[in-house]
Amino acid sequence: MPSTGGCRESRDSQEIKRVSQLIQTHFSSGRGFEAKTLLIVTWDEVGYYDKGADLANTFQLVVATDGNDSFVSFLFPDQGIQWIQGTGKNPNLPDARAQSGFVSGDGRFYLLKGSGSDQVSSLNK
Repeated sequence: MPSTGGCRESRDSQEIKRVSQLIQTHFSSGRGFEAKTLLIVTWDEVGYYDKGADLANTFQLVVATDGNDSFVSFLFPDQGIQWIQGTGKNPNLPDARAQSGFVSGDGRFYLLKGSGSDQVSSLNK
Protein backbone atom coordinates (compact mmCIF):
# COMPACT_ATOMS: atom_id res chain seq x y z
CA MET A 1 0.00 0.00 0.00
CA PRO A 2 1.76 3.19 -1.11
CA SER A 3 1.63 6.20 1.16
CA THR A 4 -0.24 9.28 0.04
CA GLY A 5 -0.42 12.73 1.44
CA GLY A 6 0.66 16.16 0.58
CA CYS A 7 1.59 19.65 1.59
CA ARG A 8 -0.59 22.72 1.38
CA GLU A 9 -0.90 26.25 2.65
CA SER A 10 -4.22 27.25 4.14
CA ARG A 11 -5.80 30.61 4.86
CA ASP A 12 -9.21 29.00 5.42
CA SER A 13 -10.87 30.88 8.28
CA GLN A 14 -12.35 27.74 9.90
CA GLU A 15 -9.03 25.87 9.87
CA ILE A 16 -7.18 28.92 11.18
CA LYS A 17 -9.71 29.40 13.99
CA ARG A 18 -9.49 25.72 15.00
CA VAL A 19 -5.68 25.67 15.02
CA SER A 20 -5.46 29.04 16.82
CA GLN A 21 -7.76 27.70 19.55
CA LEU A 22 -5.64 24.55 19.91
CA ILE A 23 -2.50 26.67 20.27
CA GLN A 24 -4.14 28.98 22.82
CA THR A 25 -5.21 25.92 24.84
CA HIS A 26 -2.04 23.82 24.68
CA PHE A 27 0.83 26.33 24.55
CA SER A 28 1.40 28.62 27.54
CA SER A 29 3.04 31.18 25.23
CA GLY A 30 0.13 30.92 22.77
CA ARG A 31 -2.45 32.89 24.74
CA GLY A 32 -4.02 35.41 22.38
CA PHE A 33 -2.29 33.89 19.31
CA GLU A 34 -4.25 34.24 16.08
CA ALA A 35 -2.70 32.47 13.09
CA LYS A 36 -2.81 34.13 9.68
CA THR A 37 -1.68 31.15 7.64
CA LEU A 38 -1.08 27.43 8.08
CA LEU A 39 1.29 24.98 6.44
CA ILE A 40 -0.26 21.51 6.63
CA VAL A 41 1.75 18.42 5.72
CA THR A 42 -0.05 15.06 5.71
CA TRP A 43 1.43 11.58 5.67
CA ASP A 44 -1.35 9.11 4.97
CA GLU A 45 -0.98 5.35 5.36
CA VAL A 46 2.81 5.20 5.71
CA GLY A 47 4.06 1.63 5.81
CA TYR A 48 7.05 0.36 7.76
CA TYR A 49 10.44 -0.72 6.40
CA ASP A 50 10.68 -2.65 3.97
CA LYS A 51 7.45 -1.88 2.07
CA GLY A 52 5.26 -3.17 4.88
CA ALA A 53 1.64 -2.74 3.85
CA ASP A 54 -0.33 -4.67 6.47
CA LEU A 55 -0.03 -1.80 8.98
CA ALA A 56 0.09 1.91 8.18
CA ASN A 57 0.54 5.15 10.13
CA THR A 58 -1.22 8.44 9.38
CA PHE A 59 -0.18 11.81 10.81
CA GLN A 60 0.06 15.55 10.14
CA LEU A 61 2.42 18.40 10.84
CA VAL A 62 0.84 21.85 11.12
CA VAL A 63 2.90 25.03 11.23
CA ALA A 64 0.84 28.07 12.21
CA THR A 65 2.16 31.62 11.95
CA ASP A 66 0.92 35.13 12.47
CA GLY A 67 3.93 36.59 10.65
CA ASN A 68 5.90 37.12 13.89
CA ASP A 69 5.45 33.94 15.93
CA SER A 70 5.07 30.34 14.76
CA PHE A 71 3.86 27.17 16.46
CA VAL A 72 4.26 23.56 15.35
CA SER A 73 1.74 20.80 16.07
CA PHE A 74 1.94 17.09 15.33
CA LEU A 75 -1.48 15.50 14.89
CA PHE A 76 -2.20 11.78 15.10
CA PRO A 77 -5.75 10.47 14.59
CA ASP A 78 -7.22 7.77 16.80
CA GLN A 79 -5.91 4.45 15.48
CA GLY A 80 -3.44 6.48 13.35
CA ILE A 81 -0.40 4.70 14.77
CA GLN A 82 -0.53 1.05 13.80
CA TRP A 83 3.18 0.21 13.81
CA ILE A 84 6.11 1.47 15.88
CA GLN A 85 8.96 -0.61 14.50
CA GLY A 86 9.94 -1.85 11.06
CA THR A 87 11.57 -5.12 10.12
CA GLY A 88 15.02 -3.54 9.57
CA LYS A 89 17.70 -4.23 7.02
CA ASN A 90 19.60 -6.62 9.27
CA PRO A 91 17.47 -9.55 10.49
CA ASN A 92 19.92 -10.07 13.40
CA LEU A 93 19.36 -6.57 14.83
CA PRO A 94 16.06 -5.00 15.88
CA ASP A 95 14.99 -1.91 13.95
CA ALA A 96 14.73 1.39 15.83
CA ARG A 97 11.31 2.32 17.18
CA ALA A 98 9.46 5.19 15.55
CA GLN A 99 10.25 8.76 16.56
CA SER A 100 8.45 12.06 16.08
CA GLY A 101 9.94 15.50 16.41
CA PHE A 102 11.90 18.07 14.46
CA VAL A 103 15.44 19.33 13.90
CA SER A 104 16.24 22.97 13.18
CA GLY A 105 18.79 24.13 10.63
CA ASP A 106 21.14 25.17 13.45
CA GLY A 107 21.14 21.67 15.00
CA ARG A 108 18.58 22.15 17.78
CA PHE A 109 16.10 19.30 18.00
CA TYR A 110 13.00 18.24 19.85
CA LEU A 111 11.54 14.74 20.14
CA LEU A 112 8.00 14.16 21.33
CA LYS A 113 7.69 12.32 24.64
CA GLY A 114 7.74 8.57 24.04
CA SER A 115 9.68 8.75 20.77
CA GLY A 116 12.01 5.82 20.25
CA SER A 117 10.18 3.68 22.83
CA ASP A 118 7.03 1.56 23.02
CA GLN A 119 5.24 4.70 24.30
CA VAL A 120 5.41 6.23 20.80
CA SER A 121 2.17 4.33 20.09
CA SER A 122 0.43 6.76 22.48
CA LEU A 123 1.26 9.96 20.57
CA ASN A 124 -2.35 10.30 19.44
CA LYS A 125 -3.33 10.83 23.07
